[in-house]
Amino acid sequence: MGVYGISDYYMPKCVFEMDGVPFLSCVSFDGKYLCAGDSISLKVFETENGNVVKKVDCGKFAMGMPYWAAFVGSEGLLYHDGEKLFYESLGDGETKEITGIKPGNSVLQDPDGNVTIVSTNRGLAGIGPKGEVLYETDFSMYMDKEYLIQDMICSEGNIVVSYSNYSDYILLVVDALSGKVIYTSSGVGSSNIVKGLYGGVLYTVKSGYNDKVQKVELSIKATDYKTGKTIWNRTIYDLAVYKIAVIGDCVFLYDNITILGLNTADGERRNTYYLEKNIIDSFIDNGVLKCINSDGEIYYTDEYFCYNYSDQSFLLMPKSKLNNVMHCNGDMFYQFEQANYIVKYSKENDTSLSATEYTDSFDMYATSLANEAFADLNIDPRLMTESFYSDDGKMVFALYSNNVAKLYNASDMEELSSFDADEIIYVNIKYLDCAECYVLSSQYKSYFLNDRYEIVCVTDRVVDEKDGKMIMLSRLGQFYSASYVDYAELIKRADIYLDGHVTRDEIKQKYNISKLEISPTS
Repeated sequence: MGVYGISDYYMPKCVFEMDGVPFLSCVSFDGKYLCAGDSISLKVFETENGNVVKKVDCGKFAMGMPYWAAFVGSEGLLYHDGEKLFYESLGDGETKEITGIKPGNSVLQDPDGNVTIVSTNRGLAGIGPKGEVLYETDFSMYMDKEYLIQDMICSEGNIVVSYSNYSDYILLVVDALSGKVIYTSSGVGSSNIVKGLYGGVLYTVKSGYNDKVQKVELSIKATDYKTGKTIWNRTIYDLAVYKIAVIGDCVFLYDNITILGLNTADGERRNTYYLEKNIIDSFIDNGVLKCINSDGEIYYTDEYFCYNYSDQSFLLMPKSKLNNVMHCNGDMFYQFEQANYIVKYSKENDTSLSATEYTDSFDMYATSLANEAFADLNIDPRLMTESFYSDDGKMVFALYSNNVAKLYNASDMEELSSFDADEIIYVNIKYLDCAECYVLSSQYKSYFLNDRYEIVCVTDRVVDEKDGKMIMLSRLGQFYSASYVDYAELIKRADIYLDGHVTRDEIKQKYNISKLEISPTS
């Protein structure tokens, strides 16, 4: 890649270093803090700059390490040391034990930061922003002592929690701020109940093996939990559902590699997508379901499409396997396997920039056809799928039916370069003064050409330049501006600045500079 920093998507912004490999991590609801714990310490970082604002020695913990940790409010941290529950105020440094509650192994942060839910032996406890106990529930009336918590989710101000005794299950919808139970459901089956709560509708998926058809059977149900009325019921086979998400009028059920879409109105199958590799995390961002696999590849899914957006999503991401991804307010926090650090990725440019902020009309497409330029070359124009001049009239582009693209000198039609085409439609060639090179563009991408007319970089579509910057068009239809910086020039400057310094391999890996081949100067 010959150009640095051309993306309206994610770039590494901050690194949070631990003493050992972290086994737990969480981000505050407002994205201000990150907490991570290893066997040595529990640290809280400011996500803007990586400063450590709190460090707790794990040597004093009952288990020698934190059992779990979670944020509450904008300045509070809860952690369970294996026996006791503690509250840390990040504002004034206050530490206190929350007595009277025996915490369990499940914890859930309200997306609005008003309350953090902690499981207990017989129910749930709600902890407020100052570490105060808002309530403690007892669900004994709904189940006997053999029932154990499976998991819980928080959505639309409610908690959906499920319990099982390995033969039957019970599911409760609970108001997150009061602990009041507002809906209950129970049934036969020991499998975990996958839950989703959107627009007042509770979606549940129960799985089990059907001996008659000898397949795994999924029972999918949509319920108006306020009235208890079943909206629809569907049965499908041979899919392991781990999560549920709703986008528009489509409810998505998905496992590691398959995403199944159903109509929210009637549960009818709508679409099915098959991914290449296992998903490790997913979340909804701006009306799009984003699924990330262990290689860091990101898939965008909406009501109509699912596509791998990796080549447009990240720059400078280490080539390490991921074991955890956290998302908050548009930022992503990546935790890599066997790494003692977590990396924050943020959008490089403000993607709220819209076309309305650019009142100029862009010359988005080449309007001058170049077929007449081939009249004397004995080339049948029917073998070309398209051809046009560059915006300055100095070059001719031609795409042939065998997917070979060629560039010609417009004055004498001498062939300048030839390459295998990645696209089936190209729209123009522009000369950019800010980059001092030609750029070939398709509908969604731009290909930067060096002085030998070879492709050296692929970016989002470049539609024009203004004030020394490029105006880019993302695949999501958003305009933004980006500066051009040449990698080679950066390396030259780095060589001069480093003056013989050899970077350690682990630092190269962390910041993904292993490919820069920075060599000591003589």
